Amino acid sequence: MDRSQVSQWRSEVITSFIGVEQLLNCIISQHYFKAINKSFFLEVLYDAYFDFGLRRRILEKFLPQDQNAMLQPLNRMAAIRNYFAHCGLEVIENVGLPILEEHGPVPDPRNPERPIDFEKLFNEFKKREQEVVRPLAEVFRNLGGECDFDDDGRLIIKAYVQQES
Repeated sequence: MDRSQVSQWRSEVITSFIGVEQLLNCIISQHYFKAINKSFFLEVLYDAYFDFGLRRRILEKFLPQDQNAMLQPLNRMAAIRNYFAHCGLEVIENVGLPILEEHGPVPDPRNPERPIDFEKLFNEFKKREQEVVRPLAEVFRNLGGECDFDDDGRLIIKAYVQQES
């Protein structure tokens, strides 16, 4: 396993997923306030305990039924993100005590006899990202938000922040 390549994939997956969560935050704020509400963002959506599962559950409550198909790939993206964020050390048994090392294959927590295939997970994440981001951008637009894609296909959110009076 090429550690530098896995590190690059890890960085890209985590950074991309932060963007997806940011889009979910915009959708949630747009749904409830018809704008990006700064206080709501900072005090609620950015709270450390406001996790992906809660964002997804809120989205599910107001997402039109015909758009619920995007939730499964969104869940899979979160699972892949967790693999990259939390799995990275090999466990080696030595005199009954586990020793952690930063090289060699990383066992899959769901099947420790099998190593994690980070390349396969990275490729799947990129595929799922294509299935999810554009439909989520459309949900944001349907709620009155403005966004577009740049020449590289990256989402640009045009947020008009609602200030508190």
